[in-house]
Amino acid sequence: MKQKSFTAIETLLTIGVIAVTTGVSIPMYRNFQIRTDLDLATEQTIQALRSAQVRSQAGEEDAQWGVWTSDGVIFQGETYALRNPDADEEYPVPSTISVSGLDQVTFSRVDGVPQYVGDIVLEAINGDQRTITISADGVLSSTGIESPVFSDDDDADDDDDDSGDDDSGSDDDSGDDDSGSDDDSDDDDSGSGDDDSGSGDDDSGSGDDDSGSGDDDSGSG
Repeated sequence: MKQKSFTAIETLLTIGVIAVTTGVSIPMYRNFQIRTDLDLATEQTIQALRSAQVRSQAGEEDAQWGVWTSDGVIFQGETYALRNPDADEEYPVPSTISVSGLDQVTFSRVDGVPQYVGDIVLEAINGDQRTITISADGVLSSTGIESPVFSDDDDADDDDDDSGDDDSGSDDDSGDDDSGSDDDSDDDDSGSGDDDSGSGDDDSGSGDDDSGSGDDDSGSG
């Protein structure tokens, strides 16, 4: 009994389908991984902030506690520069995430009120962002993933630049045409001048003929 084998066309089609599937799935997986890192960094930062707030309220080690957001470090002290390095706790931020906004947040003892208020912005390498907001009363809130939005103004500016180039090119062409027409008109004028001089010569020739006829008349007389 013969076994059915794959033809060359079937093999090529199979390889093509695998290649297309791989080419589509790898970028999707990469984007999924980046967003996962963004979510992880956001949750870690929120947990670190809440931990520092609770420790300050409890008066742990009879000190204030805060968070250095850039590196994800919970520190003991009024500021990161004046902290006790032995008490540091690290929550490393993934390398695909950059942090901007508030670089440190310190909470007061007992009340747990933040010394600095504002936003902490975490941005992934693909432009996706999440924002953590710290209010004056110590409430922490965060937004969902915000993807970058490309406005139509950029495209309009590009179109304006292109139209400007076209206009300058048309102006140059019109200038060349005008100069060419001026040259042609000058040539025509010079040619008409030559014709006029030629007609003058003809007139002088007719004058000579008239003088000749006068001589004939005097001879006949």
